[in-house]
Amino acid sequence: MLALMARKLKSVNPTFIARRHVPCVAHILNIGVQAALKSFNIPSAQGMDPEEGDVTRTADQYDSDEDNELGDVYSVAEDSDGPRKPLCLGNAVAKLRNLVRSIRSSTQRREVYTQACEDDPEVEDSNMVVLDCPTRWNSTYTMLAAALKKRDVLDEVSTAFGRKATSSKLSKDEWELVKQFCRILGRFAVSTDHVCKTTTSAICDVLLITCKLT
Repeated sequence: MLALMARKLKSVNPTFIARRHVPCVAHILNIGVQAALKSFNIPSAQGMDPEEGDVTRTADQYDSDEDNELGDVYSVAEDSDGPRKPLCLGNAVAKLRNLVRSIRSSTQRREVYTQACEDDPEVEDSNMVVLDCPTRWNSTYTMLAAALKKRDVLDEVSTAFGRKATSSKLSKDEWELVKQFCRILGRFAVSTDHVCKTTTSAICDVLLITCKLT
């Protein structure tokens, strides 16, 4: 069948080169998005332990020439008369991940988090916050998307947990940056979920996903 398809395509397009191997589209999506996450300076899910403290960079460590569109965003300083502070998506994700780890690593913090969820009428459930893993890129998206739904709760508990946890509290602008990034990742997450749930390979699905994402 593949040989026949190759001959047909060759007759339509003389420049067509038949390949014997069709890469796994789920694997390609994983590699591609992992590379994108790295380009945004988002640390691996194996990154810093929550007890290591603040993960934010100073202005001196920030290089806007090497950053990208989402990373090249500035927040308003706490003092309105002060200079604007550069934001980095990688810092925002690292801070959120550390906060999630802090909650999950302590029974007392879990209880505080659960109670905060139950006290907030806007929160639909008190399920434990999601922590991503280094082998699946979409676990990072799941962590961010879940955190956005409980933004107020996470801001509240980060303040209640003390200095180390407070250093992982996201600013209003950082939350907005995470929200924008989730909108981009959402399309890749839907595509990954689709191909992972498919029991049989279909070239039409691959072509459709490729067209939608490019």
